[in-house]
Amino acid sequence: MATVKTVTLKTNIKVLHNWTDNRTDLSGFLRGKFAKYDRFNMLYVVQSKNDITNNVYKVGVSAGVGRLKEYTKHHGDPATDNGKCAGVSLLYLAGTVATARSRKTVTGKKDAEIVSGYIYRVPWSRKRETEIKRTLKSEGFKAVRGTEWFKVPTDKASKFKEIIMDLNKVVREEAVLEPRRSVRLNPVKTRTSARLKKKPKPKSTTK
Repeated sequence: MATVKTVTLKTNIKVLHNWTDNRTDLSGFLRGKFAKYDRFNMLYVVQSKNDITNNVYKVGVSAGVGRLKEYTKHHGDPATDNGKCAGVSLLYLAGTVATARSRKTVTGKKDAEIVSGYIYRVPWSRKRETEIKRTLKSEGFKAVRGTEWFKVPTDKASKFKEIIMDLNKVVREEAVLEPRRSVRLNPVKTRTSARLKKKPKPKSTTK
């Protein structure tokens, strides 16, 4: 059994878009700013304009802007589609700057390839998403599509918003020092050990 060690990291949360009464088009928010937000691990709340009458909201996470760009492609950009597409609204966005994987020795092995296989980070966005879903469930909010789309009755909209924006309970990022499954099944030999295990010289057949 592999030894697991969890290290709590300093977490600097940045609110990139606060929830206001005015709706913000996601496509317009991201336009020309992909590089700026691509360095964040983010927690977001979006709502397609087709879901406004249904009071359905999507709570999710995005490593960089990849997931958010998918929504703009799926729902379209009203500014460039001549109003043919409904688009999607960004209601809330917060995150932490993604930290590059450390190359320092964390397992006692010097080989960088092994080190990278033995450490992975659990970003604040992922931990906060889990906490939010747990709180929403305990408050009676129901997921109507998978585990991320929530039906929010009009009389509970303020409570939903309060849960999403509550940063008083700071959930800190963690670095988990544990061999990934691929490494456990196929251990990578260090370059040092490879050099020590030299192939034996073939026996001479000459007399």
